[in-house]
Amino acid sequence: MDPSSPALESPTLASVPPSLDLAAHTSVRSHANGAKIARISEKPAALKAEWNNTAPVNSLPNELFVEIFLLAEPCSVGNCGRTTLPDTVSWAPLMLVCRHWRDVILSTPRLWRVVKAGKDLRWMALAVSRSQNATLDITFSCDSPVLSSHPILLPVAQRVAALEFDSMDEGQLAAALDVVDCTHSGLVNLRLTRAHWERGAEAPWRGAFPNPPLHSVSFDRQRFPAMTTLAIEGVRMVLKDSQAFLSRLRVLDVQRCVLLCDPPIFALSTFLDMLASCSSLEEVRLSGMLRQFHRDLESQGQPGRARHGSRTCIVSIPKLRSLTLSDEAGVVSGFMSYLHVPPNVDVHLVSELDSLTQDTPALFLPLLPQNRRQTLPILNNVRNLYVLFDIMSNMFSLNASSDTEGAGLRLSLAVERDHRMSPGLPLFRALNETKQLYAHVPLTDVTVDVAMNTLVLEEAEWAPLLAAFRAVENFAVRSLCIDALNLFAALAQPQPGSLEDGGSITAVCPRMRTLCVHGPFWSDATLECIVGCLAARARGGATSLEKLELELSFMAYKEFEGAKRAFLSGIGAVFAGEVEFGFDSIEALETGTTLSDDEGSDEDDDDYGSDDDD
Repeated sequence: MDPSSPALESPTLASVPPSLDLAAHTSVRSHANGAKIARISEKPAALKAEWNNTAPVNSLPNELFVEIFLLAEPCSVGNCGRTTLPDTVSWAPLMLVCRHWRDVILSTPRLWRVVKAGKDLRWMALAVSRSQNATLDITFSCDSPVLSSHPILLPVAQRVAALEFDSMDEGQLAAALDVVDCTHSGLVNLRLTRAHWERGAEAPWRGAFPNPPLHSVSFDRQRFPAMTTLAIEGVRMVLKDSQAFLSRLRVLDVQRCVLLCDPPIFALSTFLDMLASCSSLEEVRLSGMLRQFHRDLESQGQPGRARHGSRTCIVSIPKLRSLTLSDEAGVVSGFMSYLHVPPNVDVHLVSELDSLTQDTPALFLPLLPQNRRQTLPILNNVRNLYVLFDIMSNMFSLNASSDTEGAGLRLSLAVERDHRMSPGLPLFRALNETKQLYAHVPLTDVTVDVAMNTLVLEEAEWAPLLAAFRAVENFAVRSLCIDALNLFAALAQPQPGSLEDGGSITAVCPRMRTLCVHGPFWSDATLECIVGCLAARARGGATSLEKLELELSFMAYKEFEGAKRAFLSGIGAVFAGEVEFGFDSIEALETGTTLSDDEGSDEDDDDYGSDDDD
């Protein structure tokens, strides 16, 4: 070491600056940063609260909020199936919007008056307590513990204004009737339906009706002073002073009930007189119970027809808007023969049959009155008429309407493949009766809807039906079993003209303006048949078609896709109207593709919008 250089001394504690306490320093810095982060985190909440407090919508009075909430009530579990919230607490989505809305909902009894009981009655108890003094509208479903609800409802029995019991089985029914008995004084609406299936089989009360032992319910105006709606099924009803009780009802819906009246009613006409005297009655539905009062059924050449000569007085229910009758055809006919149906009334008639054979009387014509002085009065006045033919799993329905714009007819039939009877029998019977009905009222719109995969109508079977529809302007056929070749061949056939047409030879359905065929099997021969049909109709002097709509079965659509241009080119010489293919838009939506420009994509862009607009 150079002696002239300063000596290096070893460091000592005194010469070293005080060491930093890194842990303490880090703690101080973290605390300062944490406080700053906390202040920043509180800013959005504070700004949100300030915004909520100053938002114009929250300055509205709470009463207006309540009215808005009532109009915008969210759907419940049973309606949308997209929420796990109980039915009763359907307000929860609105309560989560902001604290102010939550406070308004929780503090408004009116918003808790509608109670839908589920499997767990805790939510029902919550709604009842929140409703305070408001009237209650309570609905029990098929899986609700009705018996366990008694402790909740007994203290508020005077506030219950509406009760609905849906699909009650034998065990639940007794408990439901106990609830009705407890709440009778303030009850305005009562709806009770029975379970049609129990333990995987048809409910015993349905199979043996009207003989099985049924629970008895007594109705009179003293016990139910406020009742205006009664809809009940599968019980023994005891009406005391029936005239006084029914006089204030607006809705009467009685299905498969045994009705005992004091004083007793023995005749269907007497029962109708009693209904006609009810000045407030707007909706009537009677199913499977009219026969209890029918005592004058006598055949007069047509089985199932009622004799109406014993009564000449026709009555009317003054405020009637909707009428549904389901029973034996002769009973329904007798009821309708006594009743004048005013304009703008919906009428639904159902014929109940156990089987259908060649010897079975007519399907739906026996439902209509035979009184010649009232030749089909239903079709003259009412807005809609539905006639349903129901045999086990089969259904036949007819819908006819009469209004200022013209009348319409809808004919439908559904038959399962494995049914024991001939699949064509009910259809041909229905078509024949349709022609008889059409003879009374020349309808302008006809739709034939056949859901029967094992039946294909031939040209000879279409011809008599089409020949009957002389005044038809809009004709539609919807079925998976329609062979377009047979249908268009029948439409091309000539027929003798009527006196209005001068007696000349003309095409069937000469006034047809629109033709809609849904679901035909397709073949190359069908293209030629349609072109030939349109040409033949033009030569026969028929009114030129304005629209032709074809909706092919899905399997046939691919085969037709390649022949579409050729088809449009072929009919261009004989048809100048609009052509529409039903599956074009459906396939475009399913595959996410658009139609080509030469197939009308511009028109679709106008309806659905295009990407260029964005």
